[in-house]
Amino acid sequence: MSSNGGVRIVLFTMTNFISIFMIIPIIFFVLLFVYSKWGPSLPISVLTQTKGEPMGIGYQQVMKSK
Repeated sequence: MSSNGGVRIVLFTMTNFISIFMIIPIIFFVLLFVYSKWGPSLPISVLTQTKGEPMGIGYQQVMKSK
């Protein structure tokens, strides 16, 4: 059946999306843990509140252009 193959492809892509969405938070938490442990020079407040930094200004410009 041709419809059966389509269902199989959809299920395969769904499992791929689920695995990607499971991996992203794990990577994020690992990075956060590494920053909090070994990155006292890079506090999380700098990463979240980039108001004075040039990176933050560039980010705001990108958000305005969208």
